[in-house]
Amino acid sequence: MFLDPVDYGKIFDERGASYHAAMDALPQARKHEFRRPLELLNIAPGQVLIDLPAGGGYLRHFLPEDIRYICVESSQVFFNFCRHKGLHSVLMDKDAVALDSEVADNLVSIAGVHHVENKCRLFAEMRRLLKPSGKVCIADVAAGSAVASFLDEFVDKFTSTGHAGKYLSNAETTGELKEAGFKNVEHTMLNYHWQFSNTEQLIWYCKKIFALEATDADVLDGLETYLGIEKNKDAVLLPWQLMGFVATAY
Repeated sequence: MFLDPVDYGKIFDERGASYHAAMDALPQARKHEFRRPLELLNIAPGQVLIDLPAGGGYLRHFLPEDIRYICVESSQVFFNFCRHKGLHSVLMDKDAVALDSEVADNLVSIAGVHHVENKCRLFAEMRRLLKPSGKVCIADVAAGSAVASFLDEFVDKFTSTGHAGKYLSNAETTGELKEAGFKNVEHTMLNYHWQFSNTEQLIWYCKKIFALEATDADVLDGLETYLGIEKNKDAVLLPWQLMGFVATAY
């Protein structure tokens, strides 16, 4: 499989319910994480968008109603959540997506590719799914970033599933996309914040998202040490960063 069951599928079959509880309770906490990749694609009314991996279909909140939205997942738990919402959902089978070639105008992948070992095969399948005029946007953790250290050190220590990501880099990821047949590859850093009403909400959310088996004090210390926590009069903000790649199918 592209999404190795030892990594993505197995991890989220185990902790997907916890992750979904956080996303369902606070769907706007990571709104910028979902909106920024969509802005890079410039999606037009009536187009078909594939979300891979889709999680529980959280991107739907940020799409116009006239966009035809297709969720692709390798986690049975997330697939079930998507189906329960009535979303068009496809469960990945081994190393292929059960959709026709050239079916989508756009494809977006947010914060899931770092679980994938063989990215070239996944990128080639993404390209197969896109129309000749199609575009892909991949937004994920950058190698050597503060987010990567937080995930591979703090989250790895405090979750039973562990965490060891295969993160993105300009040269390597650009090469993998070109090897898969993509053209006009461009990249940019996406800097933004996760937003919460108070510190307690931030801690609860992160414990759910990452299935952390840690005290509130440990979580707060980890967030402050690795990422820093900012506050204004309206919200508690957690700095976050992804590397975004945009490319055309042909």
